[in-house]
Amino acid sequence: MGIRDVQGRLELRLDELLARAGHIGADLLGLHSADLDEAAVEVEADEALLGQSALLELEIAQVRGALSRLKSGDYGVCISCGAEIAPARLEAMPEAAQCLACADLRGKP
Repeated sequence: MGIRDVQGRLELRLDELLARAGHIGADLLGLHSADLDEAAVEVEADEALLGQSALLELEIAQVRGALSRLKSGDYGVCISCGAEIAPARLEAMPEAAQCLACADLRGKP
């Protein structure tokens, strides 16, 4: 897969993530019901949305990092050890910043 293809995939993924984050943000801004029971359920739903939002922000940061590495010419090089990241890993996870060995050491994908 060429650099343009990778960049296109990453930009598309970033757009999708930002749209999802926007929807979650809008949902979190919604008013709660005046009924106490319903409001309690809505607060629980908000807590779940906050968790999803945190995960989305992490993934957005990873995709932006990959786009930055593409621009700097460092894409495909492990940020921890400097080794080449396997093409199959980048194919499956284009935002990967670490080789599999370093990712396994840190317990990250």
